[in-house]
Amino acid sequence: ILHAVCLAEIEDITHLSRHDQGREIKGLSFEVIDAGALDTETLKAMSSCSQKPLLVFQWIQAYIVSEIKSGLLSVPPPILTRAFQEFASGMLAYHEVTKIAEVPYPFPYSQICNFLLFMHTFISPLLVLGWTSTAATAFLFSFAQLFVLWSLNLIACEIENPFGSDPIDLDGSRIQSELNDWLRMFLTPAVERTPCLSHERHADVIAGADQAEQGSYSTDTFLRVSRHYHTLFGS
Repeated sequence: ILHAVCLAEIEDITHLSRHDQGREIKGLSFEVIDAGALDTETLKAMSSCSQKPLLVFQWIQAYIVSEIKSGLLSVPPPILTRAFQEFASGMLAYHEVTKIAEVPYPFPYSQICNFLLFMHTFISPLLVLGWTSTAATAFLFSFAQLFVLWSLNLIACEIENPFGSDPIDLDGSRIQSELNDWLRMFLTPAVERTPCLSHERHADVIAGADQAEQGSYSTDTFLRVSRHYHTLFGS
């Protein structure tokens, strides 16, 4: 939920900066795993809040603290502190991204660039015509340099803010779907199971260790143990 509301908030800020207040915010329709499990009061509070990312972030921190008191998160404090640090780093990155979406490109600079490009468009053909013998050659050289300059200017305008809903912008829906896939993977039984050695491999390692202590390390045992450790840890 925190990831989805952050993407939606950034998209909303981008529409405001582009004066597209009427456009639909796609971030509000992103898939969220089991959002219906939240109670009605929580959903209403989230819907009416103007700062959804900060609200959800505060809820997560409060929930962690409450579960520490209940004993559910019975992990050493240094490890749990790391969780708070990672959440804080994520929110710091979110605020850094909002600066890109909120702060517009300097208006005088952009207007001067456009003015110079228009001047260059009208003056260049006249200057190139004096250096060439035919009008077709003058057109070719003028078009080449003007096409490059205008292309660079238009590309810069497109990538100035990549957090909207245009085709060239970042695909927030795909990013949210990837995160949902990761979370679903963490809920599978394979993740909950801790890997362990097979009984045969474990017996080989124990036998090899015993023989090494007794000084009677046979060649066959050495090769089996060596292959085993090579399989586990690589060369």
